[in-house]
Amino acid sequence: MHTRITTYLRSENSSTNRRIRADVIDFRYMRLFFKLLCIFSLTIITSSCFQESKDIKEAKKLLEAKQHSQAIELLNQYDSTKSKELNSKIHLDYSLKILADLKQEKELRYLNAKENLRKALDLDPENNEAKVFYKMLSKTIEREFPSDL
Repeated sequence: MHTRITTYLRSENSSTNRRIRADVIDFRYMRLFFKLLCIFSLTIITSSCFQESKDIKEAKKLLEAKQHSQAIELLNQYDSTKSKELNSKIHLDYSLKILADLKQEKELRYLNAKENLRKALDLDPENNEAKVFYKMLSKTIEREFPSDL
């Protein structure tokens, strides 16, 4: 048995103040509405997760193609752990690419690589490889380019 809520209004057109039925809300329709709302919400959440996983796969392909800047831009829009870990890995790989580029001046290479390693550590503090390279590079910069303080 379903309960109905009925609202009665006074008719302003009638002098006898007859009551007329203005609105009928059936709880079956309310439940149906909430079910549809839940399904709609889940669909939106699922589609956004699907888009993120699709972009993560695309970023991995870009990493394999050595297109680091495009992969970094693609992953910067997400805040999940998985995307941050991959973004950290890409920053690390890009730092190693900078260090291997012998066309640039040595000090500039080291500073750019150190900056990218710092970004990698900010994104994923548990990235041990980035920690090791960052410490090694910091010591190398201190040794080869002592500051005049």
